Amino acid sequence: MMYTIPIFIISTGILFMGAAIYLFLMNYKRVIIGEENKTILYLNTLILVTSISLILLGVGYFFVVGKQL
Repeated sequence: MMYTIPIFIISTGILFMGAAIYLFLMNYKRVIIGEENKTILYLNTLILVTSISLILLGVGYFFVVGKQL
């Protein structure tokens, strides 16, 4: 019961990271071709960093719950 929150946080982070990687690669292809500017890539990079930090937050939450039990 105590581990449901970290599992939810980690799975949400993995889901967001998968979507962010897909969007980043699609927009990167458009930037290379010259259809879009680079500001979209900066936003996608920020979303990737946020999803990685969400995964790390979930892993840290696992350790906190483990120490309390």
